Amino acid sequence: MRYIEYLKAAEKRAKKLEISPQLPIDTLVPARDIKRYGELANNELLNSLLQRFGPFGWTDGCIPLGATAFTFFQKKGIPCELVFGEVVINGCNEYDTTVDGLIGEWEKGYSDDVMNIHVWLNVGKDLVVDPAIASRLNEHYDNNFPAHQVIVGKPEQLEKKKRLKYIPMLTGAKFLERTCQIPLNYENGTISA
Repeated sequence: MRYIEYLKAAEKRAKKLEISPQLPIDTLVPARDIKRYGELANNELLNSLLQRFGPFGWTDGCIPLGATAFTFFQKKGIPCELVFGEVVINGCNEYDTTVDGLIGEWEKGYSDDVMNIHVWLNVGKDLVVDPAIASRLNEHYDNNFPAHQVIVGKPEQLEKKKRLKYIPMLTGAKFLERTCQIPLNYENGTISA
């Protein structure tokens, strides 16, 4: 399946669970905006993440990093949504995320254990913005790969050039509000839990 098909299935699943995602799936991201969002993410957002979280611990920090990136893009008025799922690196599932596991966390309403999850942003129809994966690539695959960068790109390009295959399973910032007690706001107001 292609990324967009996984994303649509994740959105449908989230709506059924009443997570109320606000996925901007009808918003195309022109090439000039991809470049602009990449620069914004790797300058302003990255500096903010380094100030807030320091240079260490990003490998397993996708939840706070993703939540911060979500807030950053929302405040800039850039249409985005949080996505939860799996990333396959060089053909290997990296987080052992499952749909059933995510649904179980949602139904329980909180997480008191380590979640098998990866969190990233989807901007517009299908632009991936991932502040955490570069650190993992640096630590586990290539120590020459810069650990502190925000990966931004179309899913097909990321799979082809960086061997990163993103598999969306759920969408919606409300998921983190409920399971991790992280208050998040959409540009148009607070998420109702």
